[in-house]
Amino acid sequence: MSETCEACVTKSLNACCSTSIPADRALRPTGHVCSIDCLREGKQLAWSETSHIMSYCDYIRSARAQEPHISYHDTEYGFPSDDDTVLFERLVLEINQAGLSWETILKKRAGFRAAYDGFDIQKIARYTDEDVARLLADPGIIRNRLKVAAAIHNAKVVQCLQGEFGSFWLWLESNHPMEKADWVRLFKRTFKFTGGEAFLGQAIFLFSGSVTEINGVRLA
Repeated sequence: MSETCEACVTKSLNACCSTSIPADRALRPTGHVCSIDCLREGKQLAWSETSHIMSYCDYIRSARAQEPHISYHDTEYGFPSDDDTVLFERLVLEINQAGLSWETILKKRAGFRAAYDGFDIQKIARYTDEDVARLLADPGIIRNRLKVAAAIHNAKVVQCLQGEFGSFWLWLESNHPMEKADWVRLFKRTFKFTGGEAFLGQAIFLFSGSVTEINGVRLA
């Protein structure tokens, strides 16, 4: 016996998660957009025994799901935000994910929040060389000089965007909608240490985190 993903049916996203899921796997209340591909293309993303590809939502409903992914998925993944602090946190975490797994970043998240003053944009924009040295010595975060420098630089950029548009979110809104390639060009032009997948407009505006692989399982 099986059930249907109620969150996606409620959202009427072209039955993006209308695939059957085990009845013994409790459905969690999500209320979020299931996946980037589902929204953009109306694709049905399901676990495939032959290709071993699943969406992040499919992974969460599978027996393989574990923390910190479950809590992150149920409370943040796919939930849009217009809070500049939340958006800037997503930007910093996405940049720090480059070359690493999202699980690593989630496990260090408390450390990031403590080290970066709760992702206070104004404070980070004023960081000095002493702050850089402090961050590079902090084992609770990713100690990469380029990523630390990018966080500080990008805080200053966000300050400018806030001054011009009123908020970081309003700047994102002013560029919506755009194709993925256009978002990539925009973020490469605007921020440091952003690439094709490290951070996109969709990831910060509509979605929360770019999860591509968990425990060797490639996600759609």
